[in-house]
Amino acid sequence: VILQSPNSGSIQTGTVVDWRAADADGDTLRYSVLYSWDGGQSWRPLVTDIEEASLTITAGLLHDMPGSSQGVLKVIATDGINTGEDTSDGMLSAPNTPPDIMLAHSGETILIRPGTLLVLDGAATDVEDGVLPDGSLRWESSRDGNLGTGRELATDALSGGRHTITFTATDSRGLSSRSAVTVIVADAGVYLPLVVR
Repeated sequence: VILQSPNSGSIQTGTVVDWRAADADGDTLRYSVLYSWDGGQSWRPLVTDIEEASLTITAGLLHDMPGSSQGVLKVIATDGINTGEDTSDGMLSAPNTPPDIMLAHSGETILIRPGTLLVLDGAATDVEDGVLPDGSLRWESSRDGNLGTGRELATDALSGGRHTITFTATDSRGLSSRSAVTVIVADAGVYLPLVVR
């Protein structure tokens, strides 16, 4: 098997990885494509056991590939018994990807009375950094500003009115992802008629 492209440059959405392969016995070959972000020391499968002799990098695949300037691609061909492989000739670059956020009640509207304890939970993982630490997670209110950092927000001091509570996760390379929940702080009898469903 010979990996034809890419052998240098960058990997991005739409990049086509293609190769050619032959089997002396004429057996059907199946292929796996692997990606290394550290110059070939560690490998992550992108696809396994396919018959096509090419792979188009989709946004989903790219999101799962750690960003790197030392990327390497490997193609493995097998006839079911014997295998052959080839790697890209030079280093490839792949962009850093933003964190994935998990926020309880994301997109919902929560109604609470003044002085009620509000507890929200969030977490984030990053393909390059793994689970992000508390210091990388920030909570903000559109009315009250900064509410703190960490996986959990617990406060009973929100001012009255409608808040957009934004949970922001920032990775070690400065890319951020955000998710939000709407919180309305008011006496139910006064404010409920104003809520638009």
